[in-house]
Amino acid sequence: MKPVSPGALKRPTTKRKYVLLSCCDFPKVVYRLHFHPMPGTIQTMHRETCEFLGALPERSNLLVRPYPHDFGWGFVDMMRKAAPDATFDSLDVGVFDRFAQSRLVVHNYLGTGYLETLALNVPTVCFYDADIYAFRQDARILMDGLEKVGILHRSGKAAARFVAGMHGDPEGWWMKPEVQEARSRFVEQYANYSSDWKKQWETEFRRAIDQDSEIVA
Repeated sequence: MKPVSPGALKRPTTKRKYVLLSCCDFPKVVYRLHFHPMPGTIQTMHRETCEFLGALPERSNLLVRPYPHDFGWGFVDMMRKAAPDATFDSLDVGVFDRFAQSRLVVHNYLGTGYLETLALNVPTVCFYDADIYAFRQDARILMDGLEKVGILHRSGKAAARFVAGMHGDPEGWWMKPEVQEARSRFVEQYANYSSDWKKQWETEFRRAIDQDSEIVA
């Protein structure tokens, strides 16, 4: 089957002012088998996040959005210690509103969040632990493309250096043709949200059913 779209995303229109660090966290015990931070590697994600915060030279407009659930790691306290001058989100505003208010969104893992901001064409940086993710060859090509233009980074410090190098103008970097081309190629394959998603799914399932019927016949 070819990739089909999930439902369309909507980013509210509002003034964009934040550099938003959107964080994830995970339980202390293994709860599923997945290429994802798990006990033993979650600590690396925590450390890299704190190193990102510590290495960022300008934090006056930084908004840290912690994960809504506390899994007992003390992650928020770690981040507050690493960046005492940063502002921490109270989570009383929805995540898409925060995306809309942000000049740049930084993610601390590869998950739904970075897919959403890439699809919404919000300037996006993501750092991740390359030792705990594995990609198929066709996906690897697109991931390498994101890394080449600065969207993906393999450490928090590298991401912080890259953000600092924007000199307060993430839009200038984001709208470069090579960045938009890498984003578009990835989104088309893996984050192709669409208002026409129901029709796409119906068409693809009918095609698969007809193909199976031909094989049986």
